[in-house]
Amino acid sequence: MPHPLKQKTMSNLAIQSSPVSFGASKELAEILYRHRFVEVEGMGGATMRRVPAFQRGVNHYFRKHGQCTVHFLKDGRIHILQGPIAMWNLHDELESDELAIVLAFSAMCEEHQDLMRSYMGPHCKRYVDIWHHMPSFQVDWKQQFLQEFLLVTL
Repeated sequence: MPHPLKQKTMSNLAIQSSPVSFGASKELAEILYRHRFVEVEGMGGATMRRVPAFQRGVNHYFRKHGQCTVHFLKDGRIHILQGPIAMWNLHDELESDELAIVLAFSAMCEEHQDLMRSYMGPHCKRYVDIWHHMPSFQVDWKQQFLQEFLLVTL
């Protein structure tokens, strides 16, 4: 019988594994704000200016905890910097299950983000691969990720 937290997490993943996709959009920005992300000023260098609201065709950088950053590119793609499996990943769109993983990962403390990325990086090509490569033993970052994942709502 699987651990109750793992079982609940897997059922949470099944609920969120709908075919919904999110591009760099006002809708995704609102989800990030709802999860207490803040827009980071000045990450684009001297030419970066903060805009008061989401605008298509403008760079936007969002961060919650640690160094994980969601970057909306001018062309509509999404760049995840310091994410759960690599230093950067580029997406045309994020599927709802991928977004849930990024939201849970971003809620972790910076130390746990680094530890999880170091462990998952060599094993995973896609965000959803983390469920197949989650360590069988208990570590703090795994526990925090699973707890944060249970709190994610889209």
